[in-house]
Amino acid sequence: MSPPISFHLTCVLIPFLLVVHFPLTSPQLLKGCGFSAIYNLGDSVSDTGNNLVQFDFGGSGQYPYGMTVGKPTGRFSDGLLLIDRIAESAGLPHCNPYLRKDMDHSKGANFAVAGVGLLSKAQRDKFGIHFNYSQSGLDEQLKWFVNYSKEAFPNESARKANFESALFVLGGGGNDYGGFKVGVEEKKKIMPYVIGVLEEGLKTVIHHGARRIVAMGVYQAGCLPGFNKTILEHDQGPIVCDKQWNSYHDLHNKQVQKLVLELGKEFPHVHLAYGDIWDGVQWMFDNYRSLGLKHTSYARCCGTEEHKTCGEPGTPFCKDPYHYIWWDNFHFTDHAYQLIARKVIPWIYSVPTITLQASNRVEFVLLEASISSTSCSRLL
Repeated sequence: MSPPISFHLTCVLIPFLLVVHFPLTSPQLLKGCGFSAIYNLGDSVSDTGNNLVQFDFGGSGQYPYGMTVGKPTGRFSDGLLLIDRIAESAGLPHCNPYLRKDMDHSKGANFAVAGVGLLSKAQRDKFGIHFNYSQSGLDEQLKWFVNYSKEAFPNESARKANFESALFVLGGGGNDYGGFKVGVEEKKKIMPYVIGVLEEGLKTVIHHGARRIVAMGVYQAGCLPGFNKTILEHDQGPIVCDKQWNSYHDLHNKQVQKLVLELGKEFPHVHLAYGDIWDGVQWMFDNYRSLGLKHTSYARCCGTEEHKTCGEPGTPFCKDPYHYIWWDNFHFTDHAYQLIARKVIPWIYSVPTITLQASNRVEFVLLEASISSTSCSRLL
């Protein structure tokens, strides 16, 4: 049996295998990391408004989206997202959408677009994956990122200084599998291509100067109201998930974890980490009653109308999204994202050990003793 491979990371997003108690969103816990900016690439889980500029699907620009923050912003939530809570904890402004040229991008930019997959349109066409919304993939977001790197900085040294001290977050993949309407085994066949695109994306930002990067996993699609018709209707019943749907998302996450380890060895000067949103969401599911949350069998505007779309004129909506898990059929409420952030942010801050076992299963271990007032800054 070969020995495990281990290495240490700091100031990056790490999976949460133990419960560490912090205030709800760990306010400004990340400030000591000294992140100069945040750059994000992904899908609707982290899109802060690019979808409104590109194609405006799904009503994110219409009330009641954004009701908790006073207005619709293009986020698929009643308020803010996980990426916003990470920015707040780092003492940075929210990550503005790149396509909104009227907004400030001096502290970062968000290239994520709701409804996209990692695969390019050509790749999706090859596999028969059809989206009814955006036709772009990670390739287009990377083009925007490269353009931004030329537009935003007067010279190479300024860009280098900014990117080396910034936090980069890359995610997505759920829509690639969700748009492939065949069985689990067929979905697994596209997985190497999805992971390959993510690998190229990570290498692209590294080659442009990124040094602290999070490769985000996906969460449990089999638990989404939009995909899972077996969720019990009673708000306080157990959250029932489709195991088949979840199986290939879990496999995707395992492949992302292996990729993180492989690239960590290829680029030893880069702090590269796996962002395990899956476990954060599972913690919330397991404890939702004690957290004061409800769930429903459908989730248009937190479950108030089964056959209409949230944001569609005439669709009723709940007055208390704070008490719900789901905002719409595929996305969480502002409060749910706050709870997920409660588990994620301390792992950005801390110094974990990442181990590849002989079985090729990646295990991430964080000792509570490693979380201290100096954890984030001492290894910079």
